[in-house]
Amino acid sequence: MALHADTVEQVTRWLGKGMDVQLTGRSGAGKSTVIDLLHRDHAGLRRPTALIRGLAGAEDAPLATFLIDRAWDVTAPGHAGIAQVAQRLGDIFGGQPGTLFLDDAHRLDRLSLSVIDYASKEFPQMRIVSALPFSHVAHDETVLHRSRVVVEMAPLGVREIASLVEQRAGAVASPSVAARIAALSGGNARIAAGLIAAAAPDSSDETDERWAGTLRLDALDASPFVDDWCGGLPAPLRSALTVLAWCGPIPLARAGDLVGSAELRDLVASRFAAVRSGGRTDVVVVTPPALARALVHAQEKVGIELLSDAPVFSSAGLAVQGSVDAAHPNPTGRTSRPWWQESPSGASTADAMVVAISSLTERFRVHTALLW
Repeated sequence: MALHADTVEQVTRWLGKGMDVQLTGRSGAGKSTVIDLLHRDHAGLRRPTALIRGLAGAEDAPLATFLIDRAWDVTAPGHAGIAQVAQRLGDIFGGQPGTLFLDDAHRLDRLSLSVIDYASKEFPQMRIVSALPFSHVAHDETVLHRSRVVVEMAPLGVREIASLVEQRAGAVASPSVAARIAALSGGNARIAAGLIAAAAPDSSDETDERWAGTLRLDALDASPFVDDWCGGLPAPLRSALTVLAWCGPIPLARAGDLVGSAELRDLVASRFAAVRSGGRTDVVVVTPPALARALVHAQEKVGIELLSDAPVFSSAGLAVQGSVDAAHPNPTGRTSRPWWQESPSGASTADAMVVAISSLTERFRVHTALLW
């Protein structure tokens, strides 16, 4: 089964209607894979097409992508380089309709984007498909001024995960195993591939032949892939996201108190958090749930040590009892009700948490709400 088939079909349909497309999704969702598939299809059909990739660390280097990629035959920076890029784009798109693919467009330097923007006006029949992570779409950091349709990467489903297992591990995944990988990865292609690689049988092991081609389910743990999952997320937002993961579902107002209104707004816009109807009040949750679990697992030991050793939490009446339930993070150790509800004394536990966390923040001189 082809991966990302639905997304490829959506983009192709919009291109057929003469629309530019902005492809968005989390880091590792498969945006580059879709861009490569579409570019290959267009090249195979002998349609005018070109692929430009943004380079990590080269966002401020003028024309870096064109100078490094020899396919563009750009040899000079500055005005001479601009002329060469414009000439190459004209050679490709000056005669008939075609498609320009921009992978990791947020990593293109502004001069390159300006040249591409100029070409888009000179060659209005040229369609543009750009790939951006959610975090950059929220701030609209490109300078391309043409209207475009936004297509969000759909998470991989169970059948696609099963196909990925077969491709990566040469194993046949039962629906239950594929469903578990899908749940742990949140349908993120890169995380799913990492889980499969970790769980794949080692050919050097002396294994009973009856278990050949099976996955080691005990190795399925998404917490080592948190950095990949949160790729490109600024450190303050990463810390705020970890706080929300520990809290579990938390009222919207309390979430703003804990991590800051601006940070919360950015996390929601970047699809790392979502506002859900929680009955009496709207609540904030980290999304997908697999990411919340992975964040908690990755930081559980550090967090428990901090909370249990910090005197300020004792003074706030927040004793830590045992370990945190990864499925329902609860810093107070209580299970009868959410930690943020009113305590018997009448003081809001959430208010006490805010006071305690603020004290910890000042004490250890960190920027965000907790020390991880």
